[in-house]
Amino acid sequence: MNSLRGCLGLTLVPLAFLGGCMGSLRPAWKWIERGHIQVVGERDERQFPVLAQTDDGEYVAIRVYELADAPVTLVASLDDLPLAKVNQDLRNSIDAGGDHEYFRVERQPSGRLLASLEEPTTHDAKLQGWYEIDKGAVRPQRVLHYGPGLAFEVMPWILAAGIAAAAAATFVIAKLTSRGGQASGVP
Repeated sequence: MNSLRGCLGLTLVPLAFLGGCMGSLRPAWKWIERGHIQVVGERDERQFPVLAQTDDGEYVAIRVYELADAPVTLVASLDDLPLAKVNQDLRNSIDAGGDHEYFRVERQPSGRLLASLEEPTTHDAKLQGWYEIDKGAVRPQRVLHYGPGLAFEVMPWILAAGIAAAAAATFVIAKLTSRGGQASGVP
């Protein structure tokens, strides 16, 4: 019975640990990420990402401070915007495949439209802004920005989930392989 417990422990406990870590990664990341969303302040306004269109008709993410010098036009209306083309152009700007949506439009309960733009990047950082367009003017609402250090904030939570899963697996293995246990089919 001890050899069965040892064999199960050596295989299932590490798998449970890895499963707990991997299964909690996305929820923990999103949870920590939400804590970094802030109301836009004065220092954020110049760095705020907005959607613009080049003279060639391509959509690009550009920061507010770059609008004056860049040969682009601010996208000042969210009605009838070709979202599939916008997102494809944004993916192409960093040679990214897949179907990640960098730009989204959400209708608010008030009936106004809120745009969400994540600046495409290949770096371990993120800049995302939520804004309204009102009569051709961009009104920044919220901003999310972080660097590679966010992983160190997430790591303790996924390790805790992995340890909890490994402890649960150890408990289940001990119950199933105990001498008095009926799970093995031996009276």
